[in-house]
Amino acid sequence: MRVEVDQSGRIEETNKPTVVAFSNNIQFSIYVSAFEKRKILGELRGRKPKWSRTTINVFVFSVLLVILLEKYVKKELLVYIDKEYPGYEAIIKNRLLTFLNRKSQRVTVGQINFVSVGKKSPAHSLAITVYRSRKKSDKILTSGEILRYFK
Repeated sequence: MRVEVDQSGRIEETNKPTVVAFSNNIQFSIYVSAFEKRKILGELRGRKPKWSRTTINVFVFSVLLVILLEKYVKKELLVYIDKEYPGYEAIIKNRLLTFLNRKSQRVTVGQINFVSVGKKSPAHSLAITVYRSRKKSDKILTSGEILRYFK
């Protein structure tokens, strides 16, 4: 089975929420408020002063993907993630595989792919609908839930 993943509201836009969603036969979305993002980014800048802002954003995006997919990843699931951070796909894939495999998910490199999902994707429709508050998110995340991955 194939699922597509899309994001609405970039992580670095700290005055707006971020929604990450996947969709196909199944769908799921997660939501992080602007307030929680500011707490996360501020905390990470303090903990990791040598990391660039882009590195922090990419790592936070990776964690959001882990949280989004952790209950749904199976051997036969192929994940197609929208290219939100071009040039950082290898880092995102590495972080995603590392965290998911720690959770005994047994995800392979070939299951995670990066593509331009496009505006006609069901994942884009779900993400933008939740982002615009026309539908409730399946899970609302706190800064603590995300920061736990950065110990």
